[in-house]
Amino acid sequence: MTQLPIYTVQAYLDHLQAGDTAALISTFEDDGVVHSPFLGTMPAGEFFKKLAQASSKSVITLIDLFQSVQASSVVRVAAYFRYDWTLTDGTIVDFTCVDVFNFRPGSSRIHEMQIVLTLTRCARRWATSTPRIAEKHRRALVQCFTLCGT
Repeated sequence: MTQLPIYTVQAYLDHLQAGDTAALISTFEDDGVVHSPFLGTMPAGEFFKKLAQASSKSVITLIDLFQSVQASSVVRVAAYFRYDWTLTDGTIVDFTCVDVFNFRPGSSRIHEMQIVLTLTRCARRWATSTPRIAEKHRRALVQCFTLCGT
């Protein structure tokens, strides 16, 4: 029996936290893609290899999982979670995001993933912090973009 897409997403989140690049890639179809606000659209394998190069630790706090109830040719699952991401230089970038996963009918592997995140929290920190702390947050974001290749 084919695994349900929602279980694939749960496994994906577990692999993301574990930093297991090969296992992350295995949750995607061979032609699977990631739509990232940092890197644009790219093959999943390429995306997760870049992510691994930029990361030293990830802590995922799942808030909820949602599965589409729309009758469609695509099955969708959304994961709403907090991501505490430690970059290779030790900088911690944290945010809450939603990843939307598209599955082809009958497939338990991810065809497409759209990363939707908000930096509202970071912007609020910058606006209300001392200049030294604001600079720390600005540098963390710049480091994140740099390590991701943008």
